[in-house]
Amino acid sequence: MPLKKETHFFVSMELPLHITPKAWQKIKAICLEKKIPAQYALRLSMRGSGCSGDFFLGFDVPKATDILFELPEGNIIIDKSKLLYFYMMQLDWIENEQGGGLKFDRQVSTH
Repeated sequence: MPLKKETHFFVSMELPLHITPKAWQKIKAICLEKKIPAQYALRLSMRGSGCSGDFFLGFDVPKATDILFELPEGNIIIDKSKLLYFYMMQLDWIENEQGGGLKFDRQVSTH
């Protein structure tokens, strides 16, 4: 079921963070495994603020306060009030001795 564009705030800019190919692959696998409905998008959010905030993600339907990014890999939603916190971030899949998981990191500028 396609998302209803007339009820949500949309933008035509690039996603403010980088999601690695490995992260996209795992996100798609989770969607299939958990049978996430097609009208849901990956919600990126943050609790707290600034350096003391925690980033998290989940699956949700867009709300009027969200920005929806329609990408070839999948849809991403971010609340407009949280958008600034995602600039210069990277979401990656990290493997370690406990298994693996999606991890947010600050990108380091090369300039």
